[in-house]
Amino acid sequence: VMDRFGIGTHINLRNIVKTVISIGPLTSAELKKRNVAYVEAREHTIRGSFEAAKQALNAGRRKGKK
Repeated sequence: VMDRFGIGTHINLRNIVKTVISIGPLTSAELKKRNVAYVEAREHTIRGSFEAAKQALNAGRRKGKK
Protein backbone atom coordinates (compact mmCIF):
# COMPACT_ATOMS: atom_id res chain seq x y z
CA VAL A 1 0.00 0.00 0.00
CA MET A 2 2.74 2.44 0.93
CA ASP A 3 4.41 1.89 -2.45
CA ARG A 4 1.25 3.11 -4.18
CA PHE A 5 1.66 6.46 -2.44
CA GLY A 6 5.35 6.74 -3.19
CA ILE A 7 6.38 6.10 0.40
CA GLY A 8 9.48 3.93 0.62
CA THR A 9 9.73 1.15 3.16
CA HIS A 10 12.74 2.88 4.73
CA ILE A 11 10.52 5.56 6.28
CA ASN A 12 9.57 5.02 9.92
CA LEU A 13 5.84 5.80 10.21
CA ARG A 14 6.28 6.59 13.91
CA ASN A 15 8.04 9.78 12.78
CA ILE A 16 5.15 10.75 10.52
CA VAL A 17 1.94 9.59 12.21
CA LYS A 18 1.07 11.67 15.25
CA THR A 19 -2.04 9.82 16.46
CA VAL A 20 -3.52 6.39 15.80
CA ILE A 21 -7.24 5.92 16.36
CA SER A 22 -8.45 2.49 17.46
CA ILE A 23 -12.03 1.57 16.62
CA GLY A 24 -12.32 -0.81 19.58
CA PRO A 25 -10.76 -3.19 22.10
CA LEU A 26 -9.48 -5.76 19.60
CA THR A 27 -7.66 -3.12 17.57
CA SER A 28 -6.35 -1.56 20.78
CA ALA A 29 -4.97 -4.92 21.91
CA GLU A 30 -3.09 -5.34 18.62
CA LEU A 31 -1.69 -1.81 18.83
CA LYS A 32 -0.65 -2.40 22.43
CA LYS A 33 1.23 -5.58 21.40
CA ARG A 34 3.20 -3.48 18.94
CA ASN A 35 3.86 -0.65 21.42
CA VAL A 36 1.87 1.84 19.34
CA ALA A 37 0.29 4.72 21.24
CA TYR A 38 -3.38 5.10 20.36
CA VAL A 39 -6.69 6.70 21.24
CA GLU A 40 -9.63 4.29 21.46
CA ALA A 41 -13.03 5.43 20.24
CA ARG A 42 -15.68 5.49 22.97
CA GLU A 43 -18.30 4.31 20.49
CA HIS A 44 -16.87 1.37 18.54
CA THR A 45 -18.12 2.48 15.14
CA ILE A 46 -16.82 4.52 12.21
CA ARG A 47 -18.66 7.52 13.65
CA GLY A 48 -17.03 6.94 17.04
CA SER A 49 -13.60 6.70 15.43
CA PHE A 50 -14.22 9.93 13.56
CA GLU A 51 -15.22 11.67 16.81
CA ALA A 52 -12.07 10.35 18.53
CA ALA A 53 -9.98 11.68 15.65
CA LYS A 54 -11.62 15.11 15.89
CA GLN A 55 -10.95 15.24 19.63
CA ALA A 56 -7.32 14.18 19.16
CA LEU A 57 -6.79 16.83 16.47
CA ASN A 58 -8.40 19.53 18.60
CA ALA A 59 -6.25 18.53 21.57
CA GLY A 60 -3.14 18.85 19.40
CA ARG A 61 -4.20 22.32 18.28
CA ARG A 62 -4.73 23.46 21.86
CA LYS A 63 -1.24 22.24 22.80
CA GLY A 64 0.27 24.22 19.94
CA LYS A 65 -1.44 27.52 20.87
CA LYS A 66 0.07 30.04 23.23
